[in-house]
Parts: sequence; structure tokens; C-alpha cells
Amino acid sequence: MDLWPLLTDDGLTGVHSVERQLRPRTVGVAVRSGSVADATEVVTALCTDWAGGAMPLIPVTPGAPSMDERMERVLLASNIDGIKGRGVLPEDVVDRLSDRYATRTQWLLRQLVEAGDRPRVQTCRGVSSDNPWYIGYLAVFGDLPDGPNRESNRWNDLRGDLTFADVVDVETVDGDPSAADLVARIGEFDRATAVSSTRTRLATGMSGGYNQGLPSSSRFSWGQRDVSAKYGPNILVAYEPGSVEDLALIWNLRARFAHPNKFPLAVPITGSIEQDLEFFAQESSAHHFFGLGHDLALTSCSVSRDRLNTLAAATDLNVVDPWELLGEIPGYCVSSAEVVQFSEGEATVAAFSPNEIKELGHEYLGSSHATWLTLTTTVKNSRLPASPAMRRARGQRPGYLHGKVSHVGKLDEFVTLQHPTGLEVLRALATDRSLQARTSTPGKAAEHLIRAAGGELSMFTSAGVTRLLTELTRRGHASLVKRRLDQYLAGSDAIPGDARYDELSAKLDQALGVPDLDEVGYMNFNRLKQLLDLSQNEATRWIDWAVRQRVLLRGVEAKCPHCAHRQWRTLADAIPELVCHGCGLTIDNPFGPHKIDYQYRASEALLRAMGHDVLSAILAIRHISRIFGRRDGAVFGAYPGVELLELGSKTVSAEIDVLVVLGNGQWLIGECKTNARGLNENELSKLWTAADRVNAPATFTATLDRSTNCSNLWKITEDPNGRPHFALTAEHLYDLQAMGPTYDEEFFAWRDDWVRRPARVTAKTEDGVGKEFGSFLLRKAEDLRKRMRAPWDEVTE
Repeated sequence: MDLWPLLTDDGLTGVHSVERQLRPRTVGVAVRSGSVADATEVVTALCTDWAGGAMPLIPVTPGAPSMDERMERVLLASNIDGIKGRGVLPEDVVDRLSDRYATRTQWLLRQLVEAGDRPRVQTCRGVSSDNPWYIGYLAVFGDLPDGPNRESNRWNDLRGDLTFADVVDVETVDGDPSAADLVARIGEFDRATAVSSTRTRLATGMSGGYNQGLPSSSRFSWGQRDVSAKYGPNILVAYEPGSVEDLALIWNLRARFAHPNKFPLAVPITGSIEQDLEFFAQESSAHHFFGLGHDLALTSCSVSRDRLNTLAAATDLNVVDPWELLGEIPGYCVSSAEVVQFSEGEATVAAFSPNEIKELGHEYLGSSHATWLTLTTTVKNSRLPASPAMRRARGQRPGYLHGKVSHVGKLDEFVTLQHPTGLEVLRALATDRSLQARTSTPGKAAEHLIRAAGGELSMFTSAGVTRLLTELTRRGHASLVKRRLDQYLAGSDAIPGDARYDELSAKLDQALGVPDLDEVGYMNFNRLKQLLDLSQNEATRWIDWAVRQRVLLRGVEAKCPHCAHRQWRTLADAIPELVCHGCGLTIDNPFGPHKIDYQYRASEALLRAMGHDVLSAILAIRHISRIFGRRDGAVFGAYPGVELLELGSKTVSAEIDVLVVLGNGQWLIGECKTNARGLNENELSKLWTAADRVNAPATFTATLDRSTNCSNLWKITEDPNGRPHFALTAEHLYDLQAMGPTYDEEFFAWRDDWVRRPARVTAKTEDGVGKEFGSFLLRKAEDLRKRMRAPWDEVTE
């Protein structure tokens, strides 16, 4: 049963599509800040490593205790196995960020020999290291060593004196370095570069995301790096000559997009910088075109922002912070897909797929060198967020990066895949925040109701359903008491303001307690239909579904002729199971939904869920998840009730009504109320304090009440620190379609009425929303795919 977006502790089970990425081991390499000679040595070495172009550079000041935390986050999400510290980074930092044997990278020359071609390879040779353009050319073209590496050749079964010049035609820069020369050289597709050659025999160059959609005007970022998506690879790095930080920046930006033959590019600060910037801005052959917008970013680590703003004023370039553009480096690999059978979170697959064997060959994969390859397997629609706690297991064993990371072995071996459960992922993300997360009692009650419903949360998106469930789960005569309380408070000044209802209603609920199953009432079909506010056919569909899912229990009322006592009995107790004399099958409902005066009551799961007022939390999860969608992995999952504790503490520090885990591992947290008047400033303050603690990109509140019943507290759009905040009211939670915004529309904008898009949709009324839900129930009983699958079999009137 697929319960997404609910996070559970159920192990992944069933048939799933798995994406495989097989690649040589790759590492991030530390480079000394301030030393162009050291940077040149590192880049040249990377150009001799298989997949070296996908290995990030880490600028580090010698003697520093660690690297920049922002760079560490980039490395965490990148498809690499560890760090090569080179004596620049402390060993404890290297060990913490590395798998076992991470530095066992592979010699590119062996792959060039295996490929059998003799390509032309452009290098940066001919450009002096004193030339201002040297860093720009080095990052784009790289370089190759002149002499042989006898140890690496011997390890790879190659002739000891074999050099790169023996298998490729090494080309130099024979003109004056300039912006025009750089663009002309990257545009020559009949030759590779020393950097791009490192991708030899790796058919897939995984790339960072390009902006494929409409320009966004939303105030929400969701931690999804909107700035990076806006510009994609259209980035120009301006650098002071000799800046190793900017060399690492342009290298990592180009590696993020698999070193394309266009932007990102770098330009030195020289006397002709204004003309160079204008050239790059106007030279369309260096640009990438995608989506509906076209934006060019100018950035730098060594040039001040004020200087960049002055330089960009006369061009179409936009000045952007480099950390807004840097992101994970997906890398090079052989990519394939297969269908895998999981059982309780585990599956077994062959070490190498047929496509991997085709691309790399039996001879190579059958050698000992193949034992140093890495396989990452990602389950479709269950891509794991990046997490330090999940990335490495004990003893530097590989863990998870969007999927299971495995060190593969021989041709005839198999690999066991594991996939963590949703709640295991949540607990790992909490550990990353030095917190412990556990499900709350209301959360468990909500989970049980979602399970009972089979994950079909749309069956609750109706004010009539809410009204019915509320009536079914009240203790006998509780509705009368509450109605009299409302009448009393309407003319009473004993307690001032809105607080008077909240205080007395809370005391009443506490006094009444949660009713037991035998204490709640039951209703017949006509009463259920009246509360649902649906037609007979529509109500029948919903009730049949609720009984089938054990949300409602169907029975009959029995009256004792002696004492007139009335009691409710399940249908199984009152009517024996009937078997059809024609087909021999059991008849589940032989008398239809209302020929016998059936009486319906709430199930135990429904009773507990309504007792904890979790329906608003369940519908908030549904709405947010549908707005973001599942296909692109924007939402990993959610849970309707989580308690947070500081690590090592037994005291709950925060209670979260709804916690939504985004695809990037960040959390949206929300406070949910059945009635709008239940929200107060203290509740909001606790919500925002928790948001500060977990660094949430946004917070929200949710209620089943209409927006007209909401106070100004519900209309707040940001917390005191400027974090975006939004409110979901009945107009959102009962929105059956729940489609995301289009161009120039806001995510989760305040709704004064049922209408969602005034420019395109005729305004809806509450009655119209009810009719939409009824039509949905009727369609749900039909086979809607039949028109496409077998149109000849449709019955037409």
C-alpha cells in the first residue's frame, strides 16, 4: 500500500524502478589558497584521473582547522567518495568526510587505451602562469603531464614509459589569450579538452539543474536554491589574477554542469575588463538558452561586490553571491535503470547491469580494477535527501546519497541494496540538527486513520465529511452541551473577548474526555447523507468506501421486546455471511446500502483520530504535498505529529503538528487547529521558536474554518525574523484539485473565497465545491483509463 506522503517505519516492499549510476571513485581535493603553482599541480593531476573533471576543488588556507562549512555542505551532496587532504586539511576532517579507500581513484590513461581512439586534446599549454588569463584557460582546458607515471602504468598493466602524448594529440594555445580566443576554442567540437577527456567511457555526464519553468516571483524559496535555478550554467566569474579561490569556484561551477563547451567561464580583471564583460554578455554562442527567461550571473570570490556592481552596470549581467550558485556536483557515470523487487527494505541486484557491461566491457569489469568502482542506486519516487548521518555508516563504510552507495566487485557477484524507511530518514535528519525526533500520540492516531483510509486523503476533502466525522465521534449529548455553551457565551461577558469560548470549551472537552466506542452514537443512511450534503448515489459511494476501509462500521439496531433497550450490533453479528447460489462467491452487501435500516458508527481508528483533532493536520499534509508534487522529489514525506528533544534530553522541547520533509532535507513545520479561534500569539511564538531551532525555510498554520472566521493572526505572512509564513484555511484544505501556482502567482496565497484562479476559473461557491466533491466520488467508481486502454469497449448512450 502506497501511503505517500505519510512517513512510516514500513520497509520498502514491492516492485520499484531503480536508477543505477556506476562510476570510478572520486574525491574532493584540497588546494592551497594563494598558490597558483599548487593549484596547477592539482588540476593537472585531476586531468590524469578517470572522472577527474567531476572532482571538486577545496581551497584551504594552510593551517586552518577545517574548510568553509558551506563548502562542506556542497561536498556532502556531491557524488564523491571522500576527500584527498594533501596535508592541507587535518586528518580528522578527511576521515570524517571519507569512505574507506576513497582515494583509490583510477588512472585515465588505461581508459584512453581501452577506448582505442586517438583524440585531439586541447590544453592550456602556451599560456604563461603569469598571464592574467591563465586561471580562466586552466579551468576550461586543463593540462596533461609530459612524462610517464611508471607506477600507475604498472598498476594498470600498461607499458612503463607510456605517456598521454602516445595516445592523444596534445594541442597548445598558439595565440594571444583573450575573451574571443577562449570562446572560439571552446566552440571547436572536433577536439576534446584535457578536462573533458576524463569522462572517457563514462556515457553519462550528470548535470546540475537548469531552469526549465516559468520565472518565479514567489517569496518562498523552500531551500531549493532558486537563484541557482534562475541562472543555470550562465555564469561568468570575474577574478583577480592569481586568485586560487576563484579558480576553485569556476572549476566547481563547470564541474556542476559537466564542463560544457559554453558558460560557466572566467574573465580576469584587467584594463579591458569592461570590453570583455560586454563581449561575453553579447556573444550568444557562449550562452545556454532554456526556459522562458534568460539571465546571466556575474560573481567572484576575489572582487568586491561594489566593484562587480559597477562593472555590471553597463551590461545585462546580474551580480550574484558565489555561494548562491555553487551546488552539488553530480559527476560522470554509466547510467542505467532496472526493475527491482524489494522486501522489507532490501533487494538483491547484479553487481553490473547489461548496459554497464556493454559500455565498459567484460574484459575490464572482469579485472581487479573493477573492484574500485562505486554503484549508487536511487529508487524512483523515493530519492533520499542528503544527510550527514545517512551518508556514512560506522567504520567509514558508504551509506546513502539519494540512494544506496555500494562498492561493487566482480562480474559474477551480487549487491544487496537497503533503503531506509521514511521515519528512519526523519530521525537521521533530526540527528543532523542535534535533535531526537519521535512520533507523538496525536501523530500516531493520525497515522492510523491514514492507514485505515489506504492513503486516499482526498476522500476527506469536504466540509460535509468533516461535519459527519465530528458528529459520529462525539460522546452522547456532547453536541447539545456545546450548542448550549455557544448560546450562553453569545450574551455573556464573564470572560472577555474570543478567549471565553476557548477557555470554557477546552475545559468542557477535558471534562468529557475521549469517548469509548460503546459511548458514541450511531446513525442511519439518511442522517449520514444529510450531514455529507451529497446526493444518494454520491453518499452511497463515500459510505461504501468508508465501510470497506473500516473508517466506519456498518451494523443494525436491535431492540429488546422485553425492556425496550436499544443496542448496536455489527452486520456480521446480526446477519450471517451469504454465499451466491449462482457463482459460489460471498456477497459482501446483499441488501444494498439502505434497504435494511443500517446504522453506522465510527471505527476505533476514526474515534482516536478525531479525539486528537488531527483532521486539519491530515488535510494540510495532503494540500502541501499535492501543490509541490511527488514526481520531481520536492516533498520526501510528512508526518502529522512529531516531538523534538535535544540529544541526550528526556524533555520535549517542541511539539510539531505537521512536519513536512522537503526533497533537500529541510523541514516545513506547521500548527494546526480545528477552529480558527484556537490560534493565539503564544502558539505562534512556540512555532517560530521551533522553526529557528531546525532552520525551517517556512512555517504555516492550518484550520478547517473558513477564512471569514479567521482573525488577523492568520493573515501574518512572516515571523519576526522575516521567515515566510502562510495560512491554510478551509478554502485550501477542501480544494480537491490542489494545483500549484502558475506564472506570477504565489504559493499558498491567502484565499478570501473558494475561487482559486479568478483570471481563468469561474468563481466557486461553497455549494459548487460540494458538487465537485460529489462528482469526484462518482468518477472514482469508474475505470477512467478505459478510454485510452480499450476505447472499443466503452458503453455509449
